Amino acid sequence: MKAKKFKLGDKTVYLHYLALVGSVAHGLKNSNSDLDLKGVFSWDLKDKLSLEGVKDSLEKSNVNENDWTNFMNDLKKELNLDFNLEDDVTFMEVNKFFLKALLNDLNLLDLLHAEKVFFVSEEFQLVLNNKDLFLNFKKAYFKFRGLANGAYKEAKRRLKNGDKRGYFKDLARTVHSLFLLEEFLTFKTYSSKLRNNYNLEYLKKIRLGEVLEEEVLFLREKKFKDLELFEDSLVDREPDFVKLNKLSFNCNLVKE
Repeated sequence: MKAKKFKLGDKTVYLHYLALVGSVAHGLKNSNSDLDLKGVFSWDLKDKLSLEGVKDSLEKSNVNENDWTNFMNDLKKELNLDFNLEDDVTFMEVNKFFLKALLNDLNLLDLLHAEKVFFVSEEFQLVLNNKDLFLNFKKAYFKFRGLANGAYKEAKRRLKNGDKRGYFKDLARTVHSLFLLEEFLTFKTYSSKLRNNYNLEYLKKIRLGEVLEEEVLFLREKKFKDLELFEDSLVDREPDFVKLNKLSFNCNLVKE
């Protein structure tokens, strides 16, 4: 399927990929969960080469309100989608996507391995067919550990500000990052939804504040220690830039 062409104000974007990510994709949906859609796009070459410059990401906050609304309405109509304009919808320019995916960023791994895909172009299907080119277990190890620590710091900040619901949500995030990393290193492949249903249900309970804080913190420390057993065996693999550049060029050179 060809990339979908959309107008964004006076510029043209080509949509390559759109998928469901976030808490709903992770199986952690609750009554407060919004849809989280993430896409990959390329600019029309005349816009990309313009001296005005173009953005490497698109979201409601950095696009003219009318242009964004028209874009979203066109997107919903073209792909027959049902979502609210208040849902979290973001798009990443293809070169930025490649660079961040090579860092084994959790959000980008989610996107590469999404189960619910709304649209994929023939150019980006080649990217998905070669997604193992992006996997780097050593980078993922330190990236996920960093996310777990960052989520815990955010949890403490929320608690200090009296945001109890946000506190438990971020406590769950710190454990979730470690669960995902453990499965990633064990099975040597990534899945956005945990394979272990017990862990999945446990995360839901943490998010709802149904687990004692002391128990969560004990589990967090235990997982950090368990994961250290993997560290010495992990290899920092060099990316195959010849193949990756070819995949990137395919997306950037799309035109009618």
